[in-house]
Amino acid sequence: MTISGKINLLIENVKYKEAIVLLKNSCVGALSVFKPRVIILSSELNKYKQDEVNLVEDVKDLNKIRLEIITLSQQMDVHHIELDTENINELLACSLLIEDSFPFIDRTKFRDKIKNALASNKADVILVNGEPRSGMSYLEKFLRNISTSLDILTFVPIEIPAVLGDPDIILGEKLAKSILNEIGLEIEFDTEENEQFKFKQFINKLKKCVKEENKVPVFFLHDFHKIEDNNDNLLEFIFTLIKSIKNDFPKCIFIIAGFNYQNIRHWHSDLKFTTPVYNIEKIQVDDVKKCLSKIYLKYETKIHAIDGFDNITLDEYIDGMISMLIEDSNKIDISAIGLGISEHLLALKE
Repeated sequence: MTISGKINLLIENVKYKEAIVLLKNSCVGALSVFKPRVIILSSELNKYKQDEVNLVEDVKDLNKIRLEIITLSQQMDVHHIELDTENINELLACSLLIEDSFPFIDRTKFRDKIKNALASNKADVILVNGEPRSGMSYLEKFLRNISTSLDILTFVPIEIPAVLGDPDIILGEKLAKSILNEIGLEIEFDTEENEQFKFKQFINKLKKCVKEENKVPVFFLHDFHKIEDNNDNLLEFIFTLIKSIKNDFPKCIFIIAGFNYQNIRHWHSDLKFTTPVYNIEKIQVDDVKKCLSKIYLKYETKIHAIDGFDNITLDEYIDGMISMLIEDSNKIDISAIGLGISEHLLALKE
């Protein structure tokens, strides 16, 4: 039975407290974004019960609580269906992203970390470590693809070189403002205050916004490796952000890619042991073949319609594509392969 179905039965039997307990117990994983509303409902019901004791209750208040319980259960049901385990597994296993335009090859460990973050009741931070041209930009496409498919997610990408490309002593403050600007908020820091106070202001404003949204924002701060990130103000901001996320932050996911995290304060003595680091895996030929096999199965009719390809088998197709995409199996350029497959997909769709 659905959450709303169970709730309706409890409401019909005037079991409002039990209905709120059920809502609270249903706030797991990504649905934990609804927990603040459940807590408010519980407080309102307690107040009504106390008003009953004092003989000053207003039935309109109870009707409002009942309606909110039913409405909230219906909203949670919509997301509960899309967050079904089978649906999530299928979505995370996808090889073609954003209208079948971009390949997502391997990255099994990253898929697992995102799956764990979605299933978690708390806010999460994931650090991504990878060399230039290791396919970091495809992580953004993967996250965007997932966020587009799950209505409960909001994707917030921040291209670091675009906002922190110019040398400055207050890169942390600039990044804090950029994050808030991306979600439609502004903040003006008092120049006379110290950086700890300013970053606390940022954290409080962000927390309030996340709590009120009823969505899980997925922040992707990427390409730190393209700037000089050994900046004291920036390091202090990242440290404050990670520590805050680990304490009492509402449900959200922060992915920080390309940052030299070992320079963060207390990294080696504290954060190292509690902060997940994803090291981008090297792509193997078999990983590319697996992606190509899925393309063949999906576009077999169009592949056979190409002149001279009318009888091409799966193995022949894969071998032919591999010979074009990979010159040296010991030096696989994922960026070049990704572009080549995207061009191929474009031709098939046309």
